[in-house]
Amino acid sequence: MITMLILAMSQVESSGKNGKVGDLHKNHHAYGYLQVRQPAIDDYNQEHGTKIRAQDCLHNEELS
Repeated sequence: MITMLILAMSQVESSGKNGKVGDLHKNHHAYGYLQVRQPAIDDYNQEHGTKIRAQDCLHNEELS
């Protein structure tokens, strides 16, 4: 069920394209299947002690 929800969200956010970069007119572009932005990644990094960048979500199914 969760997998189907994520697939549906990726269709809305990026038409299911993992290499998609969106909102180029904004300060923080959106990357990958789910159009992840750097502020969300910053929160994740702080919680988990990682150093991921939003750009790392491009072509990376595990991150995006």
